[in-house]
Amino acid sequence: MSGIEIAGFAWGVAVAVEGLIETLVEGIKHTTQFGSGIERARLALSLEATSFRSIKRVLFGTADSPTPGRLFSLSDLQTQIDLLNVLRLLNETLESKYCLVTSKYNASRPSLLTVFDNSIAFGSYHNVSLVRKLRWGFSEKAKTEGAVQELRIWNERLLRIIQSQMVDQQLSGQIHANSGRRTSHYLQILQQTEDAATLGLITDMRLLNLSLSDTPGVAMVDLEQRDKKRYNTAQLISTSENRRLVRIANSYILIEHKPFFSDQEGRPSQVSWERANQLANILHEDKPERYCSLSCLEFFVEDGQFAFCFNIPSQHEYRTLSQLLSQSKVPALESRFILARELSAALSQFHTVKWIHKSFRSNNILFFQDTQSKDTTPSFHRPYLFGWEYARPESGFSSRVDEKDDIEENVYRHPEQWGLPTSSFNRLHDIYSLGVVLLEIGLWKPVISLHRWGFKNVGLGSEVKDYLIESARHQRLRAAMGERYQNLVLSCLQGSFEFCDPTMGTVAVETFKKEVIDVLDSIIRGFFQ
Repeated sequence: MSGIEIAGFAWGVAVAVEGLIETLVEGIKHTTQFGSGIERARLALSLEATSFRSIKRVLFGTADSPTPGRLFSLSDLQTQIDLLNVLRLLNETLESKYCLVTSKYNASRPSLLTVFDNSIAFGSYHNVSLVRKLRWGFSEKAKTEGAVQELRIWNERLLRIIQSQMVDQQLSGQIHANSGRRTSHYLQILQQTEDAATLGLITDMRLLNLSLSDTPGVAMVDLEQRDKKRYNTAQLISTSENRRLVRIANSYILIEHKPFFSDQEGRPSQVSWERANQLANILHEDKPERYCSLSCLEFFVEDGQFAFCFNIPSQHEYRTLSQLLSQSKVPALESRFILARELSAALSQFHTVKWIHKSFRSNNILFFQDTQSKDTTPSFHRPYLFGWEYARPESGFSSRVDEKDDIEENVYRHPEQWGLPTSSFNRLHDIYSLGVVLLEIGLWKPVISLHRWGFKNVGLGSEVKDYLIESARHQRLRAAMGERYQNLVLSCLQGSFEFCDPTMGTVAVETFKKEVIDVLDSIIRGFFQ
């Protein structure tokens, strides 16, 4: 099959999918059996439908046939095949759900052959009769939420493939920058596409550029606030070891600290300042929700530390995952899987743009709550990552200032990062820390409580790692979360991924997504069957 034939077939499948999605949206729009949850369900499904239409336009353009020179035709053959396979699987999934309706009401459904006939529009299937026949399939809220979750998962898979191609193109451009090679046609088309900005792909590209510090043409804004008066006089709401929440006028600001190497005058060294400003620029970007990160307003210097300032919703306070593990009752099983999935996806998203966290642990995962609301249940689908004090580009210099010998922090660190690191921090070290957090979520216990003495009598990181692996292998985790969850926790702790080189600390982003995120997606979908 030629490239033109693949593009034509993929476009046809995308049109079929779009028609089925529109039918589902229409079904909810005309259904009256949801009660109070109908508006939220309708809005969520409409948003996912809009995202798919944006993805389709990014790949194929807006014409009634695939437009030459769009991203699909500019992608390499393997990427085209990957996109086609995801579209076909999505089409089959939606048709299967659609057949559940037609098998009861004997209603006809548009076939793929019909899609290729330009004289027939999918709108002709959106009639009241068909909508009525759809109603029974959405009579239960869980089925509606399942459709939303299904679309979200498939949309994200399509975006991941586009992101992967974008990163490859960007890295290739960086390698050939010195030879005068200009930005690839793929990236030029992407930058000119309005839907790419809507989907967050332009932000992904900017973040990748910021991470690749030697990329030509990357301009960073000086985000240091040298007038600290408003922060010095701010109303203190709450404080912890390395962050504080303050109120300035009607705004709530969360301030987080990062130590630095100082010069003879007590100011940060030039290298430290540049790293802090680079981090502030990364965090300053208005990122899509998939990053689970608030925007950094600015930073300033106080008491030998950088202070990064984040704007949070008014009248909101926060709790850390560490606090919830110690204080709250065990959440519903579904909520724990969703939390595990969101955290895994967020960390992977930063890895995609070549940035590593270096301090991934429970007290750096925050949940914000409206103090005026009567509902005190944390939003487990909306965690936020903090603790950026040691974060850096994947290719950057690895260092930690003022290293603390604190077992409650060390227990999350890979053994190679205990004390004086024996290797440069890499992606697998972040994934190890994620594995510790996933173990906590599965057992709903702080990791420090898994050991009788809180690991205080354990002197080596390798001993802690062995103990955590044995804890993950225990029947308790399998009984609580199932065998598939247990296996992915072990993969994170052991670094045992397919096509993984532990000696180099490398694991492909796509491999991690396949063996962790896709597995969690599959488990979550089971709750909505």
